[in-house]
Amino acid sequence: MNNAALYPFNKISHGLIRFRGLLDYHITAVIDFTFNIGEDVGKVIEGNAIGVTVEDNIDHALEKADTLIISDAGEPYHNTDIYIQYNLQERWKEVIKKANDFGIRIISIHEIKNPSLLAWMKDNHIQIQTFYKTNQQVLKIIDSAKRITTTKQVKKIGIYGTRPCIGKFTTQMYLLKALKEQGLKASALITEPTAELFNQYDVDPLRCLDILGDPIKYNDYIKAIVTNCISDENDYILMASQGALAYSVKDYIYANLVKISSMVEFNPDAILLVVGFDDDDAIKDCLDTIRIYCNGKKPIAFLLPDKVEVGYCKYEVKTMEDIQLRAEHLRKKFDIDRVESIHCVTNMVDLIK
Repeated sequence: MNNAALYPFNKISHGLIRFRGLLDYHITAVIDFTFNIGEDVGKVIEGNAIGVTVEDNIDHALEKADTLIISDAGEPYHNTDIYIQYNLQERWKEVIKKANDFGIRIISIHEIKNPSLLAWMKDNHIQIQTFYKTNQQVLKIIDSAKRITTTKQVKKIGIYGTRPCIGKFTTQMYLLKALKEQGLKASALITEPTAELFNQYDVDPLRCLDILGDPIKYNDYIKAIVTNCISDENDYILMASQGALAYSVKDYIYANLVKISSMVEFNPDAILLVVGFDDDDAIKDCLDTIRIYCNGKKPIAFLLPDKVEVGYCKYEVKTMEDIQLRAEHLRKKFDIDRVESIHCVTNMVDLIK
């Protein structure tokens, strides 16, 4: 893979574009049929143009691509109204069919499970690559790691959050980039479904639990991946949890147990907590959870996002004044020395080291 087009322009694509410097291929185009059409993707995400625009012309978008990366499984997840309004399942088919006709490799970060779409792909002789492993492949990784002896000292950084979609992955990748730029060997255990695209380690709990069907085996898998990271001579291992660390709703007891048990298995040496602007109760719950299950530890810093997701591809931008006022409140209420914007996590490399 040398030149990749992305579809659609969603949270996953934002992450690939924001951290394109960590990729070993180029992003040449982004396809979408809803918002930001004709706009430079860099300007939308970071405020600086990068020369790649959001395209609704499929032929033009695929001109330079040898690979199409899709982060949409062809059916709505949370955005049913958007899917219906813009007829996105049919547009998904158009994009896939056109790429296939051009002989372009197609990679989906999600497994395609919709029976009608699978039948349509079969009828049109379309093959889509995913990064799903079989149960046997994952168990083999677990078993192989048991035979590895490691003595190298490595520092494990755990990144947790008070709620979903708050910037944990962004924090992880900024920190990975900063460590690499200082000549340190670091790897990320990524709980988003994009690990393989960054040549990092895939520990997506949704994917792994779907494959293994057992939270205990998932923890065994995390242990095996950490062992492999140490064996590969890494100095730092970064793991960002998926979702919120502590839910107060009883329906999320299972999700809580998975997150807490995986945190215990990872056993971070240093912890960063990503927090919001109106979640003091959730912060307290997270601090209690970390203290209880991480041997009395507390986060070395709180991190604040500079924008908050309020809808599909819609964000509320926080000003520097918003961030400073919230930071001052957090320092006083929670007796925390360091509160930074997520973008300033690179300033804390020395603290982490």
